[in-house]
Amino acid sequence: MAEFLRRLVTADLDEIPGSNDEAWGNGGLFVGWREARRRWEAGLDEYTAQPRPEVLMGSYGMPGIRPLPDGVAWTLSGLETPLRLAVHLRLVHDVAVRLLDGLAETFPSLEVDRRAVEFGAATHDIGKVIHRSELIGPGSQHEEAGRQLLLRTGHDERLARYAATHGTWDAPDRQLEDLLVTLADKVWKGKRVSGLEERITDMIAGLTTRERWEVFLSVDQLCEDLAADADQRLAHHSAAPIDIGPDGPITAGLSARRRRAAARQRMTSPMTPVIRYGRPRDGV
Repeated sequence: MAEFLRRLVTADLDEIPGSNDEAWGNGGLFVGWREARRRWEAGLDEYTAQPRPEVLMGSYGMPGIRPLPDGVAWTLSGLETPLRLAVHLRLVHDVAVRLLDGLAETFPSLEVDRRAVEFGAATHDIGKVIHRSELIGPGSQHEEAGRQLLLRTGHDERLARYAATHGTWDAPDRQLEDLLVTLADKVWKGKRVSGLEERITDMIAGLTTRERWEVFLSVDQLCEDLAADADQRLAHHSAAPIDIGPDGPITAGLSARRRRAAARQRMTSPMTPVIRYGRPRDGV
């Protein structure tokens, strides 16, 4: 009993990662609380020491780019979300935050629902979890599907609606927040849409005391600054795999034989495919 207690204590006090299993004399799953805390704070699973799905979804391999909000990352990690979709949402969210910062600095009196815009940018394409073909091809089925998915996962209509409105910015009932989500979804890849930017200009001019020409110049410069980093963002986006999700290979749409093979791969090497695709890209 004394030896048992000694090993239990020293396993928690030992500062050498992985020594907990060695203290027990086997390769079991026991991990002391100090090591478990270190792993958790590093974004790793306490037992496998592999990246936790929600952390992977929120901060995949793009230093300097803001991670997705925690609630969004958790939602994505609960689905078979392709890493490329998570990367896209994170890039658009980052651009939206920078856009909002620029507008707040240039137009201090402008009132914008910042939380709604950030959430909308971080979830606007979430419907592509269901309509995966639209990750690599055109289509709008993901828009309403995304709104319904967010409603089913507990989000209210005020926030869920951006998944459905981001593709139809020219509808007459669109608010400034809708247009800002759409703008972030365009300018992240360097795309400029004059009609969209002019409508945003008109709205801001109407909500502030600034002259329209002055607003136009400011919005144009802000979009130009945001578009300047488009090539780097596109590189991050294209490097992310489409067929890898938070738990490894995505099995939806695969044949029964390929699903069984993917399941065996996950059992023998938990998260290995994610590490293989994700880690070498950290410096991209």
